[in-house]
Amino acid sequence: MEAFSFVIKTTILTIIVVLLLQIKWGHRTLEHYAMQALTSSEVVQPLNQTAHGAVIFARSAWDRFILSFHNEPGFRRILPSEFTHRSHAAQSREN
Repeated sequence: MEAFSFVIKTTILTIIVVLLLQIKWGHRTLEHYAMQALTSSEVVQPLNQTAHGAVIFARSAWDRFILSFHNEPGFRRILPSEFTHRSHAAQSREN
């Protein structure tokens, strides 16, 4: 029963906060001022830089992962090209 009352209280509090943030102060709402304060805070800037670095790392890791599977259809290189050239040369000498 405690969990249900917690959900009800949290829902009511959320609705109240959302309604209060819709109040206009000047030409903008309180929500706009709150978002501006949060995004321009000096505490948020290092977090944004860290998140940006994590996104760059994830993209680069994903690209490397995908490129490791890059093969042309019908072509599979099992041995390095120097071995395949030697085997062709050895076969042509035998004939």
